[in-house]
Amino acid sequence: MGTTNPLWVDITWRAGAGLCESTIEMCSHIVNYMGLDVLMHITCTGMTRDFIISALDRAKEAGIRNILALRGDPPHGQSDWKPVENGFSYATDLVKFIKERYGDFFCVVVAGYPEIHLDATSREDDIKHLKEKCDAGSDVIIT
Repeated sequence: MGTTNPLWVDITWRAGAGLCESTIEMCSHIVNYMGLDVLMHITCTGMTRDFIISALDRAKEAGIRNILALRGDPPHGQSDWKPVENGFSYATDLVKFIKERYGDFFCVVVAGYPEIHLDATSREDDIKHLKEKCDAGSDVIIT
C-alpha cells in the first residue's frame, strides 16, 4: 500500500459493540507499522460522549492525527437517526467537542455534500450546516 505513496489511508468507523475497536487498531497499525497517515472516521451513531473520549484518547496515543467527524447513518435496520443519551446529535457538535478537548492535535475533517445532504431541506440549508461545521473548528472539507 505504501508504495503508491497515498496522501492518507481512509478508514471507516464501524459503529457498534466492539466493531469500532477494529477501526482504531487498524489505524494505529497503519500509522505505526506502515508509516502512512490515516483519516480515521468517527461518528455520533450510537456513541456516548465517554466512548468518544476513550476512542479519541486512544487515537491520540497511537499518533493518529486526522479525524473525519461525521453524524453517521442510522443504525442498521433503522430508518431514522436518533442520538444516544449523553452523545452528540450532529457532526457540528462533535467537531466543536474535539477542538475544545484536544485543541489542534487533530486535523478535523468534515463532509460536504455537493448533491445536498439527504436530510437538508434545501441547498441553502445544507450550506448553512456546512458553515456551522467550519465555524465549529473543522480544518478540511471533503466530498
